[in-house]
Amino acid sequence: MTRDEIVKLAQESGFRAGHITLTSGDPIAFIAPLSATSCIVELERFAAAEREACAKACDERAEAWRAAHIAGQRAMQDRAAELCEQFSLAVLESEWANGYAVALKDAACGIRALEVKP
Repeated sequence: MTRDEIVKLAQESGFRAGHITLTSGDPIAFIAPLSATSCIVELERFAAAEREACAKACDERAEAWRAAHIAGQRAMQDRAAELCEQFSLAVLESEWANGYAVALKDAACGIRALEVKP
């Protein structure tokens, strides 16, 4: 998370945030609890919001990984079927190997029919 995102999340959790202006140099950011004695409530809200943000990021990345994984499997499946068909055409040119050519075409159909799973 960026510093700005952390400050925003802290504010949404109930913390005060702002900047302290010094006599020299740039202002310094601060985050403080609303209560002077305890900040447990704000910390609990902050932790819950952070967990939710992390879970959301993980879900988004997992979905992208699943899509890429399935696309890769389908590409390998198509390539394997294509190679079987090409080999069947090469074998078909030999009269003695007609049975092999049919078997290779069947293999290509079988490969294409396989279920792609994540």
